[in-house]
Amino acid sequence: MRYNYTNAKLTLNDKAILADSADINFGASLNNVFKADRKNSYDFAPEDGVNGTINLSYILTGKDPLKDYVYKETGSISGNFGGLYFLSGYLRSYNLSFIPNTPIQVKASIDFFEGLNGTFTPTFEEAGPFLSLNVADVSLTGCSIGNLDDIESINYSFTADLEPQYIIGEKKPRKIVFKDRKVSVDIQSSVVSGKMPVEGIDG
Repeated sequence: MRYNYTNAKLTLNDKAILADSADINFGASLNNVFKADRKNSYDFAPEDGVNGTINLSYILTGKDPLKDYVYKETGSISGNFGGLYFLSGYLRSYNLSFIPNTPIQVKASIDFFEGLNGTFTPTFEEAGPFLSLNVADVSLTGCSIGNLDDIESINYSFTADLEPQYIIGEKKPRKIVFKDRKVSVDIQSSVVSGKMPVEGIDG
């Protein structure tokens, strides 16, 4: 029997996500092992720990399950995709787009540094009822660059450089270090009052 995306339920921290796309990449880095008496290599050795990434795009239907992890360096994210699950994931990128007359969409990537557990288990339940949040429900406040009218689009972006730290003899990292973190907001408007100095201004 063939299955499609309707048979793969996605949850983050045990909460169902209304995703329109999702994919999991999982693997390990391997190096060839050469022996002194051979020209060819038939063996491999791990170079680093196992790691994986889940990339997903979902529609906001209420409280965003990932928003708090943009500024949060403690705690981890658990995920289950069609019965394949991980227990400790960390937010690597997060993108929130506001486009007129469309639902609010989030695109995110979560890294995990452990084995991918479980087996694919198809589901046959309906994905509802959900009420998606629309851009018409959004208001922009607290902007210090002047009054913004006739906003055409807003894009919020977050990226983080994650570094797992391992202890000799252990397969899973002892801790995850958040290195460079970058947040940016792009606002496109047909009418802008105010000014932006060269040295910038606090948002």
